[in-house]
Amino acid sequence: MKIFQTLLILCILSVWFHQISAFPIKPPNHRTSSCRNIYCLIPCRYGYKVDRFGCQIACDCNPAPCRVYNCLVACPHGYKVDENGCQVACDCKESANESTPCENEAEASYLA
Repeated sequence: MKIFQTLLILCILSVWFHQISAFPIKPPNHRTSSCRNIYCLIPCRYGYKVDRFGCQIACDCNPAPCRVYNCLVACPHGYKVDENGCQVACDCKESANESTPCENEAEASYLA
């Protein structure tokens, strides 16, 4: 009788193990299967650019993040920004007509 019970338990365990190994659990938002593998010779300090699906775009590097300034003076028209849209120290815009690169792009896409 004990041999029969042992064989039955081993049979149940082998079926259960086979079912679990046949359907591996993947973490959520696991996209490696849909993204193509891109191998780059030069590493990027801030990572590689990705598309809207989270897949790497060629070997293009992400830009350095903007530095955060803790300015003591509030500017009525905002702070000056460089061509990347990052704040330039604590320099104030001289007028409200001085636009940022993002504002220029928004105006261009609106007018098109």
